[in-house]
Amino acid sequence: MTTFKIYDEAEMGKWVVQNNAVYTGDFIDGTLLDNFTVWTRRGMAIITEYIENCWTSSYLVRWSKDESLIWDLWDEFEKNYIESLSEEERRAYYEG
Repeated sequence: MTTFKIYDEAEMGKWVVQNNAVYTGDFIDGTLLDNFTVWTRRGMAIITEYIENCWTSSYLVRWSKDESLIWDLWDEFEKNYIESLSEEERRAYYEG
Protein backbone atom coordinates (compact mmCIF):
# COMPACT_ATOMS: atom_id res chain seq x y z
CA MET A 1 0.00 0.00 0.00
CA THR A 2 1.15 3.53 -0.79
CA THR A 3 0.33 6.32 1.70
CA PHE A 4 0.82 10.05 1.16
CA LYS A 5 -0.75 13.43 1.95
CA ILE A 6 -2.23 15.99 -0.40
CA TYR A 7 -2.35 19.48 1.05
CA ASP A 8 -4.90 21.37 -1.06
CA GLU A 9 -7.84 20.94 -3.41
CA ALA A 10 -5.84 21.89 -6.52
CA GLU A 11 -3.33 19.11 -5.79
CA MET A 12 -6.20 16.69 -5.15
CA GLY A 13 -7.81 17.65 -8.46
CA LYS A 14 -4.53 17.03 -10.26
CA TRP A 15 -4.13 13.61 -8.59
CA VAL A 16 -7.72 12.66 -9.50
CA VAL A 17 -7.18 13.53 -13.17
CA GLN A 18 -3.75 11.85 -13.39
CA ASN A 19 -5.11 8.63 -11.90
CA ASN A 20 -8.53 8.62 -13.60
CA ALA A 21 -10.10 8.42 -10.14
CA VAL A 22 -13.82 7.62 -10.03
CA TYR A 23 -15.89 8.14 -6.89
CA THR A 24 -17.36 4.88 -5.52
CA GLY A 25 -20.29 6.47 -3.70
CA ASP A 26 -18.92 5.81 -0.20
CA PHE A 27 -18.65 9.05 1.72
CA ILE A 28 -18.46 10.36 5.32
CA ASP A 29 -18.55 14.05 6.26
CA GLY A 30 -15.35 15.36 7.76
CA THR A 31 -14.59 18.44 9.84
CA LEU A 32 -12.98 20.54 7.09
CA LEU A 33 -12.62 17.92 4.32
CA ASP A 34 -14.74 14.90 3.47
CA ASN A 35 -13.73 11.23 3.50
CA PHE A 36 -14.37 8.92 0.54
CA THR A 37 -13.15 6.06 -1.63
CA VAL A 38 -12.23 6.07 -5.33
CA TRP A 39 -11.32 3.57 -7.99
CA THR A 40 -8.24 4.46 -10.01
CA ARG A 41 -6.90 3.07 -13.26
CA ARG A 42 -4.55 0.72 -11.37
CA GLY A 43 -6.26 0.14 -8.02
CA MET A 44 -8.32 1.83 -5.36
CA ALA A 45 -7.82 4.51 -2.71
CA ILE A 46 -9.34 5.58 0.59
CA ILE A 47 -9.03 9.33 1.05
CA THR A 48 -9.54 10.63 4.57
CA GLU A 49 -9.18 13.93 6.34
CA TYR A 50 -5.94 14.35 8.29
CA ILE A 51 -6.23 17.20 10.79
CA GLU A 52 -2.96 19.15 10.77
CA ASN A 53 -4.02 21.71 13.40
CA CYS A 54 -7.23 23.49 14.44
CA TRP A 55 -7.26 25.53 11.19
CA THR A 56 -5.93 23.13 8.58
CA SER A 57 -6.61 19.64 7.27
CA SER A 58 -4.96 17.70 4.48
CA TYR A 59 -6.05 14.63 2.54
CA LEU A 60 -4.49 11.34 3.63
CA VAL A 61 -4.47 9.05 0.59
CA ARG A 62 -3.94 5.31 0.98
CA TRP A 63 -3.77 3.55 -2.38
CA SER A 64 -3.44 -0.14 -3.22
CA LYS A 65 -3.89 -2.54 -6.10
CA ASP A 66 -5.66 -4.79 -3.58
CA GLU A 67 -9.26 -3.50 -3.42
CA SER A 68 -10.11 -5.76 -0.48
CA LEU A 69 -7.42 -4.00 1.59
CA ILE A 70 -8.96 -0.60 0.82
CA TRP A 71 -12.48 -1.84 1.65
CA ASP A 72 -11.17 -3.25 4.96
CA LEU A 73 -9.63 0.16 5.77
CA TRP A 74 -12.89 1.89 4.85
CA ASP A 75 -14.95 -0.49 7.00
CA GLU A 76 -12.65 0.18 9.98
CA PHE A 77 -12.77 3.94 9.35
CA GLU A 78 -16.58 3.89 9.14
CA LYS A 79 -16.87 1.74 12.29
CA ASN A 80 -14.66 4.18 14.25
CA TYR A 81 -16.66 7.13 12.92
CA ILE A 82 -19.99 5.60 13.94
CA GLU A 83 -18.68 4.73 17.40
CA SER A 84 -17.70 8.39 17.89
CA LEU A 85 -21.28 9.58 17.28
CA SER A 86 -23.94 10.24 19.91
CA GLU A 87 -27.10 8.09 19.82
CA GLU A 88 -29.01 10.88 18.07
CA GLU A 89 -26.26 11.32 15.46
CA ARG A 90 -26.18 7.55 14.86
CA ARG A 91 -29.92 7.47 14.19
CA ALA A 92 -29.55 10.35 11.71
CA TYR A 93 -26.58 8.61 10.05
CA TYR A 94 -28.51 5.38 9.50
CA GLU A 95 -31.67 7.16 8.39
CA GLY A 96 -29.91 8.87 5.72
